[in-house]
Amino acid sequence: MHAKFEPESLVDAFENRGANATALVPTMVARLLAMPDISLERMANLEILGYAGAPMPPEQIRQCFERITPRMSQYYGLVEAIPPVTVLGPADHRRGIEGDTEILTSAGLPCNGVEIRIVDELGQDVPTGEVGEVITRGDHVMRGYYGQAGQDPTVTKAVRDGWLYTGDLGKCDADERLFLVDRKGDMIISGGYNIYPREIEDVIAEVPGVHEVAVVGVEDADWGQHVTAMITVTVGASVTVDQVLEHCKSRMASYKKPKDVRIVAEFPLNSTGKIAKKVLREQLNSEVAQ
Repeated sequence: MHAKFEPESLVDAFENRGANATALVPTMVARLLAMPDISLERMANLEILGYAGAPMPPEQIRQCFERITPRMSQYYGLVEAIPPVTVLGPADHRRGIEGDTEILTSAGLPCNGVEIRIVDELGQDVPTGEVGEVITRGDHVMRGYYGQAGQDPTVTKAVRDGWLYTGDLGKCDADERLFLVDRKGDMIISGGYNIYPREIEDVIAEVPGVHEVAVVGVEDADWGQHVTAMITVTVGASVTVDQVLEHCKSRMASYKKPKDVRIVAEFPLNSTGKIAKKVLREQLNSEVAQ
C-alpha cells in the first residue's frame, strides 16, 4: 500500500508483482498517460481498468486504449448508492473506439435491480433526451445519513420516497443509456444560458498536447458568470491559448466559449484524486474581487 498515488509504482505492480486489475479516477489515468514510456507492453498483465469518480473525455479514453489497455470499464455510482448505478463495459468501449464515438460519452446502462429516472426541479420526469437531475432507486441505495433525516434540505443527496437524488445532471437516450452532463453545483449560468463545463472540457481535450482541463464559472458583473478554462500541457508538447480558443470557436456556440484560458503547471486535487474545482473557483473569484 502507498500513501499516495504513484504512477511508476502502479506500472511496476503490473510488470513485476502479479497485479492484474485496478480502479482509478480519470486524473490518475492522465498521470499514467503523462509517462513517456507507458505502453501496452508494459501493462500487458492488466486484465481490466475500471474508472469512476468522473467521466473521462473521449480523447483520453482513446489514448488509454492505445497506450495502457483496451480493456476498460466505467462505473457510475456514489457512496450513498453502492454497488454501481450504471456500467459502461469493455465491449462498449471497443464499440466507441471503432466508430460509435457517442457511446464513449455515456456512463452506460443501469445495473441489474437498479432504477434510474431523470427529473426536473419538481421531481417530475423530463422527456427522453432532456437534461435533469439523476435519481436512482434500488437495494443499492442508502436508507439515509446516520443521525440525519433523509429529507434534510441541507443535504445535497437526499432520499425521498426511496429515490436518491444524486445532485448529478444527466439525460437518458431511448435505450435507457445514461449520459452524465455535470454536477448541479458546477453548472455555469452566463447571460441567462445554462452552460455545462464537461461539454467544453471534452472539446478542449481534443487539442493536441492538452494533458488535463478544468472549466469553471467565474463571477462576472455583466454576465453573472463567465467561462474560464484551465489546462495543463503534456510533457514535451506545446499548446497556446490561441490554439485552444480557435478550436473552441469551431466546435461550440459562441456563448459557451471560454472568456479566459489559462495554462497552469498542475491542478489542486481533492482527497479522492479529482481536480478540486471548488478551490479553482475560489482562487479565480478572489482575483475578481480584488
